[in-house]
Amino acid sequence: HCADGRSSCVDAFFKQCSYGAAGLGSGFQIYPSVLDICEPGFDICEPYKNGLHHKVTAKLTSLGVDVSAYSMFYYYLPDLISPGMPGYVGGNCERGGFAAGSYNNGGWIYDFAYLPSLDHPNVNQGPYMYTAVHEIGHLAGLYHANRVARGVGGVNNVELEYADHTSVQGHGNDTTCYNAPELWRLGWAEPIMDLNGASLKQPVQVTLPKQASGKRSILRVTADWAPASAASYYGPPTFFVSFRAAEGDYDRLLPLVHVQRLDGDKTPYLQFTRLNASLHAGGVWVHAESGLRFVVT
Repeated sequence: HCADGRSSCVDAFFKQCSYGAAGLGSGFQIYPSVLDICEPGFDICEPYKNGLHHKVTAKLTSLGVDVSAYSMFYYYLPDLISPGMPGYVGGNCERGGFAAGSYNNGGWIYDFAYLPSLDHPNVNQGPYMYTAVHEIGHLAGLYHANRVARGVGGVNNVELEYADHTSVQGHGNDTTCYNAPELWRLGWAEPIMDLNGASLKQPVQVTLPKQASGKRSILRVTADWAPASAASYYGPPTFFVSFRAAEGDYDRLLPLVHVQRLDGDKTPYLQFTRLNASLHAGGVWVHAESGLRFVVT
């Protein structure tokens, strides 16, 4: 099954966006029709109450599958079915969708989005492909890619969830790779320079290649001189700078330099990334609390 068009499309996304470091791999297995979610008392809208993961693993175990051999579980559930739509049978089958779950610190995390089944002809395109790679991003420890926008009158910045268009964890599409801090957290990209207060006594000029061109293509700057009030729970303000532009079929974005924030280390906390600026040549962005200044020339 992994060799067909649908799975190979997901596989191609990860191979391109990870510079060949990741793909579905031989450990990826599909077990069709594992669970009848229309059984009495099961409501897909209440996965925690119904113990979705425990039901699935119990059924797999009964089929002779060693569930301890798998570190992640990824669920495709039936098409969204509602009254008036073909296939509606009433009762607990009113809603279906897509779910992913991964083991994290002793508990299971579930991510849900409505998605047609694997047999849908458009699963490689548009929102369906986007949903698949977005949810797998959650499995890998990524959260949502947000954007910081200026509030009314240019003050009181507001954070908009999903609004970073440079990542499939935000408002990117099925050909938009993960953003720079997400790639760094996944271990797929490393900074060409990793700067902090000790190395920024004087202005530093950096030439950035396109992020899609290779693993060493981003800049990381930790503003460790910023006041404690500027830090987050995870650490001092830390910014990632990348130049995003089209590379083949992927990253079909306008050629801009993006500044994103993700504090802390590579531990896969479910922490938002925050797009602070997208800059043309001549553009400037300043982090007010630290005075850190980015200029695109």
